[in-house]
Amino acid sequence: MVNLTAPISPRQVEILRWIADGCPDGVMTGYSYKTTAKALQGRRLVTAGVRAGAWRAKLTDAGRYYLDHGCYPRGLWREPPSRDRRAAGPALTRFTPARPQALDRPSGPPEPSGLAARVQAIDELAANLVARVVAAGGVLEADDSLAGAAGERLVAASRHAPDLPFGKQLRLRSRSVYSPARQVYLDEDFSVRVAEQPVPVPQRVTPLHPAVAAYRNDADRHEVSRDSLTRATRLLHALASEAQRRGHDVTPARHGPIQYNSAFISSLNDGQLAIGIDGFSYAIRIREQQGPGGTPIPYGGDRGRSLPRWRAARTTTFVPTGRLRIIIEHGYSRDTRQAEFRDTKTRPLEDRLPAVLRELEIRAMEDGWRRQEEQRKAEAKRRRWEQAMELARHDFRQAALAAELTSQLERRRLAAEIDQYLAGLRAVLQDAGEQQPAGAPEWTDWIASYRQEIDPLRHPQVVPAVRHPSPEDLRPFLNGWSPYGPDTNR
Repeated sequence: MVNLTAPISPRQVEILRWIADGCPDGVMTGYSYKTTAKALQGRRLVTAGVRAGAWRAKLTDAGRYYLDHGCYPRGLWREPPSRDRRAAGPALTRFTPARPQALDRPSGPPEPSGLAARVQAIDELAANLVARVVAAGGVLEADDSLAGAAGERLVAASRHAPDLPFGKQLRLRSRSVYSPARQVYLDEDFSVRVAEQPVPVPQRVTPLHPAVAAYRNDADRHEVSRDSLTRATRLLHALASEAQRRGHDVTPARHGPIQYNSAFISSLNDGQLAIGIDGFSYAIRIREQQGPGGTPIPYGGDRGRSLPRWRAARTTTFVPTGRLRIIIEHGYSRDTRQAEFRDTKTRPLEDRLPAVLRELEIRAMEDGWRRQEEQRKAEAKRRRWEQAMELARHDFRQAALAAELTSQLERRRLAAEIDQYLAGLRAVLQDAGEQQPAGAPEWTDWIASYRQEIDPLRHPQVVPAVRHPSPEDLRPFLNGWSPYGPDTNR
């Protein structure tokens, strides 16, 4: 049973703050945030659901109180849930004595129902899944309950399971590219190992970080209006300076020669800065959020004259809003991890810069761990290949010796048959006396000489020499491995 009065997890606090900001687009990806919002609704901190065909969430007064004080308002769990979906206002923060109850009714928080009950059921299933994976040693064959989106939701809910080992998270993976079967396994979760650190943003910047100065001088890649350029420059300067102070590398994004608009538009995904951490480079892209009212731009004519290239390449006019966003571009899929940080109604982008650098440092830890895992797997694969090659050489030698033994046995049997044949032939010739055919002695002498040549026992036998095998000689003994290396197919 989930304790509804227990403090919420850091992930739930993050979702609660996002809802307090008005659920800005582009911040959350995937679907797990909806599951978390449902859990928060079961704790009376938010209201969430689909309205007018769109998913919406809103903070209750209890949720606002929790963000301000870090705990539930007093009396929250002594009152039955309001029938009205809107928060009950001051009633949530006012202590209300419990009504007298019958002796046979247990006291305590009311049993959840409806959506809260479904969330509780998901949390219990997730906790059970964590226990099963841990008991299985970290890897469990996925059953039908983990198929499709339901499995993704359950794995996402497991992030808040109380028995999840610290620094770990559950993930799903396919057993192989040829099989639909999947496994759920414990993977590293580096987000718990990296804390946010302040990123000071100066009001005036002189001189600019060299990489940021290169951005400011390249009007073709500003992606912000003229009024927002100074602020965008300060934000990038703050990121670059703090990253460099932490020992990271900061360079301008590299762009090769670009001729066509389509290639230029694609190159914008490379961002304006590259921040390198432990040998990994991450593209940082700052853009201004587009406002409504853009109109189509006709092809040809004066479309691109006197405009920076990032605007000339657009298909609609750019409507500035003054609201900026920072995007971490590229990289492999990272589930529901945040890759975009925006200005919101309650939090400016300046306050999100610590989260941007934290995200980069988490990704660097992930990438470093994955690089080590890839190296470990590559080394293990090479060791298996070398063992297979050594066994193949042994099997090739054994096969060569067996073939030589078979040949000797065949020659020995042939020599015995020749002895028997010679004895009979000589007996016939002796009986014929002077009437034996001309040349018969010469034939018997050749047969005797040939018998001596093929007899393997005419000399003391030693282990035969076996030639050094070629790669193709070893292929039949490698059980599918290539004789040219562990990673080749030829």
